Amino acid sequence: NHEIEYYNSTSGELIAWVNVTSLESNSDTVLYLYYGNQYCQNQENISGTWDSNYINIQHLSETNGPLVDSTSYHHNLTQVGSVSGMGANAGKAGKCLDLERDEESHFQRILGSETYNNVTFEGWGKMETMVDYENMYTSGGPVFTIYLDGKIWFNGGGNVPAGTCSPNEWYYFTET
Repeated sequence: NHEIEYYNSTSGELIAWVNVTSLESNSDTVLYLYYGNQYCQNQENISGTWDSNYINIQHLSETNGPLVDSTSYHHNLTQVGSVSGMGANAGKAGKCLDLERDEESHFQRILGSETYNNVTFEGWGKMETMVDYENMYTSGGPVFTIYLDGKIWFNGGGNVPAGTCSPNEWYYFTET
């Protein structure tokens, strides 16, 4: 199973996500890439690439409209406020969104009756300047907040110090 995130037929550039069901630490795993047959039909299986343990996968390559979830859950995110350069901003790992704090711009998904246990959220974030505080991620509950002194706090029922950061540096964050 695989998902093609991006393909340029002129340059041959390909960004794909491949579901490798098994990797051995003591032997090589061989992956085959078949290409060059213009008559072969697309065989990608996006929902099969991300099993039921993945609740939401965002690649942030959309140029307008909602951010489309690659999983079989279809948890698309709706835009609130204005977002500059959708699909055009280079991030640490693929595309990113440029959200302006003073415009209260973000993406959200209104949850129905769904309940998820043992969820992990992860991503990359960067602040261009330090303000009083900035929420890097919020899901209506747990929040990653960066304060003016550069300290990162995780709030999921109580503030927990999570490190420090500096302007214009990429940081990988995860919440479990």
